[in-house]
Amino acid sequence: MKTRHNTVATLAATLITFGSLSGGANAAVAIIGDPGGEGGNGEGTALGVFSNTAQIVYGSTLLSAAGLDIGDQITGISFRVDNTGLNPVGGPSPVWSVADYQIRLATSLNAPGNLDPNFINNRGSDYSVVRLGPLSYNGTEYPTGGSPNLFGPTIQFDNSFTYSGGDLLLEYTHSPISSGGAWVDANNALPLAQSQFSAGYNTTTEGFSGFGDDYAPIIRLTFTAVPELSSTLLFGLGALGFVSRRKRTT
Repeated sequence: MKTRHNTVATLAATLITFGSLSGGANAAVAIIGDPGGEGGNGEGTALGVFSNTAQIVYGSTLLSAAGLDIGDQITGISFRVDNTGLNPVGGPSPVWSVADYQIRLATSLNAPGNLDPNFINNRGSDYSVVRLGPLSYNGTEYPTGGSPNLFGPTIQFDNSFTYSGGDLLLEYTHSPISSGGAWVDANNALPLAQSQFSAGYNTTTEGFSGFGDDYAPIIRLTFTAVPELSSTLLFGLGALGFVSRRKRTT
């Protein structure tokens, strides 16, 4: 009996070690809302020169098509400049700076097309502020002249957000950007996504009812993928169960 017990323990330890080596998380990216080229609209709040607040819901169909799975941990976001180029207000600036740029994520309580104008009524229980504080970057880091343009630098989160399935709610709000700024590429979204906007920093309700609801920024999310158990590890777990069963029945 002792020998069999040791066999089970040894096999379990081997599987745990193997799982640790082969089941580690992998860094990945997911481009959400990309129509396969330039989007049909430009969006002026994400990198706009004035303070703004936006709330966007991306449907689960878009997320799964981009490769985002339940359990993946979202760690950053980036935008790409619309092919109309930089915002004509101020033009390009060597350094753009923002006193506070906040990003929040949650599972959306309401599907695209059904967002409540009160932002709080759309936030699931996992609502989290994933980034806050100053943000600065070189305006030339956002490529122009393409259709579509390449994505700009990743805005890293202070805290990762674990995707638990369903529709994803993105909120961002920022104080004014010091000169420069840009329109970001956006796509006609309904019925797969919906956005609502408000002028001003950290506002709580939609300020432009019906304006821009049918499109959403095209975004690139960086995330840590949590891989499925490998077939070899699953086979080993089955063997462990078989050995354990023999031990109980002998």
